Amino acid sequence: MMRAIALACLLAAAVTAFAATDRYPADFSEMDLNNDGVLTWDEFHAYYPELSRDAFDGADQENDGRVTPEEWQEFIKKPR
Repeated sequence: MMRAIALACLLAAAVTAFAATDRYPADFSEMDLNNDGVLTWDEFHAYYPELSRDAFDGADQENDGRVTPEEWQEFIKKPR
């Protein structure tokens, strides 16, 4: 029984991870057009023109107008 529960948890985690990458398929380094290690609104918008500034602001946890790789990973893990 414990194995079945553990397997179900692993499967759920894998599906969630796949869904996040499916929803936001661009790799952070691909979006970071000037290779400075952070995303600006312009870089984000170049890859996801259909998304609003609110989506970018949701990823920008420090509210500094930039999204770090760590902020991006947290953002894509959140259920939408």
